[in-house]
Amino acid sequence: GPWSIMSGTLLNREYIENVWGLKINKDQNIDLSKDKDAAVGQLDVKIVNGVTSKFEERNDEMFQKYAKKIWKIVMSNGDGVYLVVYPNYRMMRIISDNLQPLLNGQVMQSNEEQVRDMKTLLDLAQANRKLVFHAVAKGRFTEGIELTDNDKSLIKHVIVAGVPLPNIGDDYIQDRISASNYDETEWLSEHGRITTLQAIGRAIRFPDDSATVW
Repeated sequence: GPWSIMSGTLLNREYIENVWGLKINKDQNIDLSKDKDAAVGQLDVKIVNGVTSKFEERNDEMFQKYAKKIWKIVMSNGDGVYLVVYPNYRMMRIISDNLQPLLNGQVMQSNEEQVRDMKTLLDLAQANRKLVFHAVAKGRFTEGIELTDNDKSLIKHVIVAGVPLPNIGDDYIQDRISASNYDETEWLSEHGRITTLQAIGRAIRFPDDSATVW
């Protein structure tokens, strides 16, 4: 050291100190999210009830409910890109398939398996008044992309369709949890929080950007 850690989606202080082993100087810890003069963009957060991504409730009925909720959000709001973020590819495929007949050709939709590069996605966004784009948390489009035009983000809505928690059954994840001295719930919650914030951050890229998170 000394270390300088900067991120828009930084892991919490306890995790950095206990898992990474880096002690944070309290006098030099600056959180710009609490500084109004440093804030970038404006987020409006809305809670959607009646759906859950709990593993034991992932069935056809629940996926239909998700599709109807997404359809209602898209049809009741303004123009722009609607980025829908899922915990896994299976949910993305099934829910987007269920959404297609509801949209009935009125709104274009695509997903990250159909679109492989940013230029194609940007062309779609600019060619359609509304675009529903389905992506998976930690996938190629939810970390670091900027879907922008003339210094404005084209993503106006981010729909978090299920909490993006890591797969607890993965041996690699279990090894990481064991090495962290966290219990499963604490470790999963912190990584789910960071992944959600990374997805939401796709909509806010410039100071004047505004978006709604569902």
